Amino acid sequence: MKSPKLRWLLAALLFTRASLVAAGDDTPPVDAPAEEPADERIVGGFRAPDGSAPWQVELYSTWVYDAAEVEADRALPDSDPKKRYLADKADWERAHRCGGAYLGDQWVVTAAHCFNRVEDVLNSRRIRLGTQDLALGGATYRIERVVIHQDYKPKAKLHDIALIRIVADAGSVPTGSLVLAPIRILGDKPTDRALAEHDRVSVTGWGLTGARAAGSRGARGLSGEVLRSSAALMQVDLSNWPQDKCEAEYAGFLGPGVICAGSDQPGKDSCTGDSGGPLTRAQGRSERVLVGLVSWGKGCGLPGMPGIYTNVTHYRQWIEDAKRQSKPGAVPPL
Repeated sequence: MKSPKLRWLLAALLFTRASLVAAGDDTPPVDAPAEEPADERIVGGFRAPDGSAPWQVELYSTWVYDAAEVEADRALPDSDPKKRYLADKADWERAHRCGGAYLGDQWVVTAAHCFNRVEDVLNSRRIRLGTQDLALGGATYRIERVVIHQDYKPKAKLHDIALIRIVADAGSVPTGSLVLAPIRILGDKPTDRALAEHDRVSVTGWGLTGARAAGSRGARGLSGEVLRSSAALMQVDLSNWPQDKCEAEYAGFLGPGVICAGSDQPGKDSCTGDSGGPLTRAQGRSERVLVGLVSWGKGCGLPGMPGIYTNVTHYRQWIEDAKRQSKPGAVPPL
């Protein structure tokens, strides 16, 4: 039996290289479940190849629903937007909230809206990394601080970016074979080619995998079916649309801080549960770089309807400033 100190040191190694350790995760439930983000946005995609997204992280809730809560949810009518269909979901589905990207040095970048109406963030949320399958483990980490862009407002839907600093604790013992590597942001190198119109980009996530109507906040698809998430990381390939092509749907919500990405093939999109996850592009022959974060959109997988992504390159300086100026335990109010 390893001592708590040794277990913590083994987990801490995860930040410098991938580790291979067998252990368990005994994170206790804390706090009540907060309302899930309403506008978070893989539909029409495919399973991401193993090891292809070692920077992908999950933001999840530590709350564990008891039998009474599951039964109360089951009793809600299907027309109730608060119905979550808990009885139809696996434990990992009930806990999952958002995605994110690991930048290295214990920093994760995600969408600010992943914290809308969430109380006691430092205790009610944790970060999982090192796995592309939520049913197979990975390692989980305590959130030490959250930095939300100072100009972000939930209704404005602009500046939708946040930083998370994570630290290992007694619950950070990894399970199984871990694959972890940071991703760098497009523009970090002077030789980087800027994102151009029609560039092919890819988004990955564990969100809902069925199309959903615009304006729908429930968990049912276009045909009334209960939508489910995927434990295996999914990927969908899109293209960077010219912003003038998006004006008809998103006038007033565009600008240098966002990317409009979609597909000419209907049914390809990000969706609920993919929020904060990475939008990447190839840089050269063997590298992928971070260009965006899943932010919001109208429906999921609707014909001719692109999604909105935070343009991470635009916020490179903000990210560096936020790292230097933030303090442990700080979560700015929304």
